[in-house]
Amino acid sequence: MDNVATSTWAVLLLIITVASTALLFSLSPLSVAFVSGDDREPLLQFVSKQNDGSQSLENTTLMQGEFAIVPIVAMPTFGYEIQAVNLEVRDVPPNVYAWIDWNSYPIFANEGSDRSYVKDYQLKVYVDSNAEPGEYSLTIVGTNGVAKNIATSEDIQIMNETFGTLHVTISPSSSEINFDVGEPEYQTDLFRRKNFQLLFHHLMAPTATA
Repeated sequence: MDNVATSTWAVLLLIITVASTALLFSLSPLSVAFVSGDDREPLLQFVSKQNDGSQSLENTTLMQGEFAIVPIVAMPTFGYEIQAVNLEVRDVPPNVYAWIDWNSYPIFANEGSDRSYVKDYQLKVYVDSNAEPGEYSLTIVGTNGVAKNIATSEDIQIMNETFGTLHVTISPSSSEINFDVGEPEYQTDLFRRKNFQLLFHHLMAPTATA
């Protein structure tokens, strides 16, 4: 009798366990996967278009008051498809302005079924005359985007993922301080008029008689 009771309780315990597991899975929402950039490479990467000594992501040097255009190329990670993502530039220091053209990905070259992706972008940077000299790292970030794992067809939410870094060096301006002393022609004419007035008063003054 004891063996029957024990078996009954074991069966009931098994049923409760299975039912609880099924209930737990049924309550779990079917959501889009959120993947951070810590455990994999970025879904989209920006690299310098040219490394011929001109401005690049690796090294952009500007003086106060200067403006630069850095040519960059968008490269999706192999095995993933970027369906849509917004782009912005962050970690911009005070009195420095930076933006990216275009500000989203993908961009298409033409309409119709033969559309091709535009992968050439421009990162534009303006350094105000009041910007603090130094070295800075500006990041290109993807927000509010969705990518797809081609192998698994899984959608991946892109929230705040770094796609590239711009290293900027700001140098002090070499402008000189100038003082305006007026036009030379004006100063010469003024000097002549004063001398003429002195000579006229001297000639018109009464002479003393002996």
